[in-house]
Formats: sequence, structure tokens, C-alpha cells
Amino acid sequence: MSEEMHYGFSRLRQRLLQGLCFYLIAIAGSLSLVNVYLGDMKVAAAEALLAISSLAVYLRLKKQNLTFAQSLVIPVFFALVILYATWVKGAPERIYLWTLVVPPLFYFLFGKSYGFYSTLIVGVVQSIIIFERSSPDAFMAFRHNINFCLAYFSIWVVSHFYEINRKRSEDALKLFAVKDPLTNLHNRFSLKQSFDHLQAQDKPFTLVLIDLDNFKAINDNYGHEAGDQVLISFAELLKSEVGDAGAFHISRESVFRVGGEEFALLLFADVSTAQQVTERIRASVEASSIDYDGDEIRYTMSAGLHQCQPGETLSDVLKLSDIKLYQAKQAGRNTVHV
Repeated sequence: MSEEMHYGFSRLRQRLLQGLCFYLIAIAGSLSLVNVYLGDMKVAAAEALLAISSLAVYLRLKKQNLTFAQSLVIPVFFALVILYATWVKGAPERIYLWTLVVPPLFYFLFGKSYGFYSTLIVGVVQSIIIFERSSPDAFMAFRHNINFCLAYFSIWVVSHFYEINRKRSEDALKLFAVKDPLTNLHNRFSLKQSFDHLQAQDKPFTLVLIDLDNFKAINDNYGHEAGDQVLISFAELLKSEVGDAGAFHISRESVFRVGGEEFALLLFADVSTAQQVTERIRASVEASSIDYDGDEIRYTMSAGLHQCQPGETLSDVLKLSDIKLYQAKQAGRNTVHV
């Protein structure tokens, strides 16, 4: 699914679309009645159809979310009604002013790419209609068109740059929500998302809970900055040994920091294979060291493994893995327990 299609499913945009439908039910319905009174049946029929369609989408949104394609119906229909009404009524009626709603509407609902192309297409078509359906006086037709184009382009630019900055802020917040700032590993929240994703698949996977042995002694003897360097070094070792396939699109494994000196792995493997992988990591940690202010710091790790079963929650699996980890600690540390 593309970035823009993902936008079509977002809760905020669904609510915005629902608000638009409610607004159009009232406005399009009212304008339809006015045009019936004025005898303009073609425009009245288009507005009535827009109001009815908006009501149908509004009621559907009350029950369930729309697909991306379904969410396009009302905004596109709204733009088409504006273009049609401008063509029927002519530029002097100033109906084209409603076109100024199009840039922010499509950018807010569908993001930068769809917003850009939708705004471009509607703007070009409306400019042609205004020129064709304006006053016979060429100068007046030019004035109508240039005023519309300048206003439309200004709103377009504001909408475009607003959406760019909004998306950057959203991405930063998403990253902050799922990443540990010290090690740049995924965090506990991300672990929950990944676990639920894997649990929905009919494939074996194993959770490995890892704790650095005697980490408090490192902080006490060398300082907390040294401890941070150990955590960063260990995170890099985990990523190089296991690989980190991401929080939400796991292909094989994921690496997480779940708190303090505690880490977790989600491995697309049965417990026997996961044990081999974890043992390889344990040996690499034992053989490694970091240099801090001229001191060589060595450390080890212990791990507890549990092969996840259908129906188990992350809380269940963490508890069971923690029991195995405790047994590894009791066995003398620097061990992997299944």
C-alpha cells in the first residue's frame, strides 16, 4: 500500500470526510432547493445527487471505514458538481469561487501526491471553463480568469507546504513513538505491534528475552555514560547478528529494547533454531569488549526463550520468557535457557 493510500484509511481523515459529508448534505441539499425554485433543474439535480451521495457515505462511515477508492467518491463528485455548475451558470455567477475549497480539501484528505494532481487537474479545467463561459468581453474574461488563478494558486501553495510540514511532524512523532532514542532500536510499544502482527500469521516464532549481566556494576565502576555506550554497542551487535526488519513489516526478525538493560528479539523460527541464533549472539557478546576512556569493558548476557503459541498475549509470553531468563541467571549467568 502506498503512502497516500495509507492516508485514505487514517482515522483522522475518515472523520474529516464524515464532517465533509454532513456539511454537503446540508449545503448541497439547500442549494438544490434554491435552484429548483429558480428553475435551474440541471444544477438542482446535480446538487441533490451530491447531497444524497453524501448522506449514503455518511451513514456508511457511521458503521465502518471506507477503502481508499470509496473515500474518493464524495470529494471528486463535489469537485465535478462545482465544475458543472460553473459551466451551466457561467463565470459571472461566481460559482467558481467554490473551487477554492478544492486544494485544502484534497491535500487534507489524501496527502501531498493526490492533493497535488487533483488540485492541478481541477484548477486547469476550471480555468478553461471560466474563460469559455465568461463575458464576451475578452478583457473581462481575462480579469475573471487571472483573479481566479491567482487566488487558487495561492491557496494551493499554502496547502502544499502545510501538508509537507504536517507530514514531517507526523513522521517525527511516529518515530519517537516506536524507537528508543538511545539505541535506535524499536521499543516496547513497537514490540506489541510486531507481536500482534506475527500472532495473526500461522507460522512459528519465538520471543527471546535478553538481560545484560551485572550491568549495575558497569554503571557503578565506570559511570552511566559508559553504561550507555555498552547499551549502544550491544544494540549494534544485535542488529548485525540478527538484523532488524522493522516494526510493522517484519520479514524475518526484529530487535527491541524493552527497558533498561533488557532487550527482546522476535525470531521467525521455532525455539530450537532461535536457541542456536541466541547462543551465537551470546558467544559474540562474550568475545567482545568496548574501549571507554582507556578502559576495556567486557560484559555478558543471559537469555530466556519461549516459542509463542496461538492465543497467547504479549504479556503471557513476556512472563514465560522472564521465567526462563531468571533460570538462566540462577544457573550462573552468561547462559541461554529454553
